[in-house]
Amino acid sequence: MSRDEIILIDFILFFYVVSLFTFPIADRPVLRNGNHHGEKRHEDMHKGGGHVHVEVPPEYADKYAPEGIWTDPEVLTKGKEIYDKYCLVCHGAEGKGDGTAAQSLDPKPSDMTDRSMVDEMADNFWFWRVSEGGAVEPYKSMGSTMPAWKDKLNEDEIWAVIVYQHTFSGHKGPHIAEEHPELRN
Repeated sequence: MSRDEIILIDFILFFYVVSLFTFPIADRPVLRNGNHHGEKRHEDMHKGGGHVHVEVPPEYADKYAPEGIWTDPEVLTKGKEIYDKYCLVCHGAEGKGDGTAAQSLDPKPSDMTDRSMVDEMADNFWFWRVSEGGAVEPYKSMGSTMPAWKDKLNEDEIWAVIVYQHTFSGHKGPHIAEEHPELRN
């Protein structure tokens, strides 16, 4: 077997393994800790189903993005590097959940251009979701195969990729109530 054939096989295996990991679109969870979304919005979300309330586990409850991180050019650059290396294959170049591996996944990866979904995700929820992936309930039961990144990425790297992913939804500033009305109490 030639070196090129081995590289091709490694490449195919890599995409196959990555294709096993994703986050479902249809059953996107919404953080409910402290009622981070307004009641009117909350009521609207129950129309049509598909809405899942998930409490952030206590060990992640106090995980909030460091001040100034959302617009830091170095953090955004680092986040893009991490995203391109680990997330792009499933979530796609524009974060739409249409990466090359996504075609074979069911459920499909989340679409991070969905502003309403991003609006609903508080910092600690997002940090928990990236850290634990699909290995925790209810995502495991829903069929999510998104990898848990906590053993591959350090805390700063997880925040960096979250900051970069945040830009796909059209947000240009911090992930705070002024930017996201749904996070207001």
